[in-house]
Formats: sequence, C-alpha cells, structure tokens
Amino acid sequence: MRKKSITNRLGLAYALSTLTILLGSIMLFFALNNNYKLLQSMADVYSPSTALLQKFSYQITETKMLIKNWVFVSPKTNSPDKIRLKQLLDVEIPQILNELEVLSENWEEDEKQVLQQLKVHFLDSLVPSQEEVMAILTTFDDYNNALLIFQAQSLVEDESDPVMIVTTSLIDEVNGFMHKLSLKSEDVKEESKKSMNAFKLLIVFIAASIAFGTLLLASYINRSVIKPLKELDRAASLVQSGHLDIQVKVQQDDEVGSLGENFNKMISGLNEQQDELEEFNQLLLKSQKKLKETNKTKDKFFNIIAHDLKGPFTSFLSVTDILSNDADSIPEDKKIYFLKSLNKSALYLESLLDNLLQWARTQSGTLEVNQRCIALYDIVKQNTRLLQMNAQNTKVELVNKIEEGINVNADPNLLHTVLRNLLSNAVKFSENGGQVVITSKTLENKFVEVSISDQGIGIANDDLAKLFRIDVSTKLIGESTQKGTGFGLILCKEFVEKQGGEISVESELGKGTTFNFTLALC
Repeated sequence: MRKKSITNRLGLAYALSTLTILLGSIMLFFALNNNYKLLQSMADVYSPSTALLQKFSYQITETKMLIKNWVFVSPKTNSPDKIRLKQLLDVEIPQILNELEVLSENWEEDEKQVLQQLKVHFLDSLVPSQEEVMAILTTFDDYNNALLIFQAQSLVEDESDPVMIVTTSLIDEVNGFMHKLSLKSEDVKEESKKSMNAFKLLIVFIAASIAFGTLLLASYINRSVIKPLKELDRAASLVQSGHLDIQVKVQQDDEVGSLGENFNKMISGLNEQQDELEEFNQLLLKSQKKLKETNKTKDKFFNIIAHDLKGPFTSFLSVTDILSNDADSIPEDKKIYFLKSLNKSALYLESLLDNLLQWARTQSGTLEVNQRCIALYDIVKQNTRLLQMNAQNTKVELVNKIEEGINVNADPNLLHTVLRNLLSNAVKFSENGGQVVITSKTLENKFVEVSISDQGIGIANDDLAKLFRIDVSTKLIGESTQKGTGFGLILCKEFVEKQGGEISVESELGKGTTFNFTLALC
C-alpha cells in the first residue's frame, strides 16, 4: 500500500479549508446581499406576497444555475442538478404561482395583471426554453457527443444566450414587481440594517473559523510530526546506549509512520545479527574446545605409537648387534631364535606402519571408498588363507562358517583390512589349540552381521570401553603376554562405519572374545 504523504496531506488540508472558507464567504456574501435587496422591496401589508415572490425569484434563479451546472458540470440523466431542476419546473414553482394567485384576490387590478404576465412568461417562455436544452441531451450516447454538448452549452453559456435571456428577464420582472410592492412598506430601512448586521456577524464568523482552523492545524502538526520524532529520538538514544529491545509505536500511515517502521525493522535486524553473532561465538568456542581435545588426543596417540615403535626397534637393534658382533660363537639354534625374533618384530612393524598409512589417508580425506557387490564368503576365505601360517604356528584353527551366496555392498580393500586385523587379533590372543570361528547372520534391516569369535583369554568389562579409542593403548588393557597397539581396531571401526555398518565387541574373561560388524546386503 502506498504511504500517504504528510506534506501533501497538510497542504491539501490547508488548501481545502482555505478554499472552503473563501467560497463560503463569497456565497454567503452574495446571498446576504441579495437578501438585502429583497428586504428593501418588502412591505408589511404585502409581506406574505413578497415572501412568495421572493421564493419565486430564488427558485427561478436556482433554475438558471441548475441548467448551467447540469450542462457544463454533470450532463447525466440522473444528475442531482437535473432532478432538482425538474422538481422546480414541474412542482415547486407552479405551486408558488398557485399560492400567489390565491393571495392576488386582495391585490389591486394592475398587480393581478402583473402576476398573470409573470405566470405566462414562466409557462410559455422559461419552461419551454429550459426543456429545449434538456431535450438535446437525453441518452447515454448524447452525453458523450461533443457536438450535442456544445449545442446545449451555447444556449446557457452567457447572459446573452436564449435561455439566460428568458430566465434573467423573468427574474427582473419578479424583482421589479417585488420592488413595486416594497415601496408600500416603511420597514425597509430597519430590515436593511438587520441585513448589514448579519453581514458583519458573517465577517466575524469567518475570522473565527480561520483562527480555529489554524489551531487545529498546529495541533495536528504537533501530534503527527513533533511527538513521533521525539519518540524516535528517545529510542535512538536508548539504542546508542546498548538497549536493543526497544520498539516505537507506529500509529500513522505517512512518512513519519514509515520512519518508525524502518526504525523497528532496523532494531529487529540488529537483534537477529546479535543472536547470529552469539550463536557463531558459541560455535567457535565449541570448535575451539573440540580442536583442543582432538589435539590432546592425537598427542596421546602419537606418544602411544612412539612407545609401540620403540620396543620392536630396541629388540631389533639388540638382536642385530649380537649377530653382527659375535655371530661365530652363537649356536645355530640361537641364531634361528634370533632370526624368528627379528621376523616377528619386522611383521609387527609392517602391520603397524600399514595401519598408520591407512589411518593417515582417512584423516587427510584422500581415502576413496569404492563400494560394490562382492561375495562375502570368498573375501573371508582369502583372509583366512593369508593368516593360515600364523595360525598353524600356534595350532589355532580358522573356521569359515560364512554362508555361501551372501553378497554385500562393500569396498574390497577396506573389508580386507577389517578382516585381516580382526582375524590377526583373534589368532594372536587365542590359546594354543583353540579355534577362531567366522560366522554370518542375516538381519531384518537388509544387513548381514559378521562375527569373529576366539577362545582366548577374553577382555574385562572395564577394558571393553577402552577399545576403539585413539587415546588409549591396548598395552594397558588386560593381562595377556600378547600385546598390540590397538590401532587396528581403530581402523576397523572407521572402515566399517565408512561402509555404512557398525562394529561391536562381546567378551568374557577366560572364555574368549567376539567382534561383530554389519554390512549392507546387495
């Protein structure tokens, strides 16, 4: 909706009030002046007659204005001017003539003849001339016909036009007759004085109206401009001091009201920005806290890795030092023992470094996950074969009970890493002569659960919660002589979750451990 202009509204109000007072003054002035002239022609003895003649004169004058207004201002069938004109010509003026005819019974003979002449002039001249004008414009098309409108206007435009001549002539005759009757009255001077007094009162009224209008205008400016601006100034001062919960009342639909609305929108925008900034600051604090925790965790992790690397390297250096300095005096069986120890350390370091490389790729975002439909039984079989030699060394039996025909949506490389780590741990922590069993179970949610169970020493409940954590070394978990970094389990968790699955562990001391993870079927 378009806003109202307070400047235009004030200017229009002032112009209308001034114009109204001016036009009213002019109209009243002429009315009083005309009344003054009529009063001069009144007489006490003919007061009823002069009153009717005066009314007759007024109504004829009104027909003159109505016919002209109708033609020039609103040439329509249902125009108020035309309706009023017809009422005057058909009803009211004939009624006045009839009343004058009744009163004329007490007039002198020459006055009766004048009344008859006025009646004939009205019925035979005035009425036909004005009906002739109305007959020119009768239909909707006529009102839009410029030629017909011009024709009608030419009959009433000037005092020299036919209708105006007839009307003016009749008015003059009526006024002349009233003047004749007024000569018989001695009260003309008194009535004239009264008219002049009324005119003076009119002047006083106009002056009072102007003063009152000025007061109203000043009151409006104070209420619509000055007070709202003071309210805005007060609100701006509060905002400057840090109060953003302020709102100004908008009660106007103009420039001042628009200014208040924009001020409120600005405050709302500032509040929203403040809320967003506060939320952003909270996110920064959380991110900062998380980053500190992550760095702290990684520091612990690297410390653990450093210790895990130091042990094999120390053993590796000790063995190589003995073999290089005193190889000839060492018995053959001792050399074989040392070589197996070196091989064991090398395998441990290779596994650790391979896991570190895989983890680094996951952390840097360069690890690509390429899932496709693969046979679960076949990939488990490949990994059991790879670990068969290690299992035979400890007389551990690897049993693949995966159902054939199960296909999963997985990345072969990631799944190999998960299976190799879990099977390696199961073999490592199993007792001699034990079994490691790999089974599968189809779930209702279109997933398959793979379980790897051993018959090892098991894990205490308190230690289960420490698995899959990067900041805790598995060297601190349990009492087994077979220790690992636990880093492989961290990789298993990340790789299983990257393929859309979940991993969990169940264990009981002295009875063994079972690792379960899920994969989507395809």
